[in-house]
Amino acid sequence: MANYGIKISKAGYDIVTTGIANQIFNSEKNCIKLATVGTSTATSLAAAGSTTNQVAHGLGFAPGFMIWFEIDNDGDWYFQYTSTVDYIGCGGSSDSTNLDIAFYNNDSSTHTIVAYYAIFADRGS
Repeated sequence: MANYGIKISKAGYDIVTTGIANQIFNSEKNCIKLATVGTSTATSLAAAGSTTNQVAHGLGFAPGFMIWFEIDNDGDWYFQYTSTVDYIGCGGSSDSTNLDIAFYNNDSSTHTIVAYYAIFADRGS
């Protein structure tokens, strides 16, 4: 049965004929679920310094996550270790209780780094 479940389209689009790009929800597709989103800040991180902040998630398993960050409120976002900014960064790891967000500053100046994170509620396979 190819046509089943719940489907919701964007305003102005006919759910019967529109493609997936104009659907808000389609129960036929497996959508990743968010457990929580938030921010964590390393304020005035010293030159050649590092720190780790813990975010309790309480899921009972090590969830997937994404982290992106901003340096000194400059309006530019960078993504974990794939950033072109190699002197400042942040990344993370998770276990059954916490998301650990590691900040590092290999620059010669003090910086404030704000990490934005999304923790996924799906256990994976």
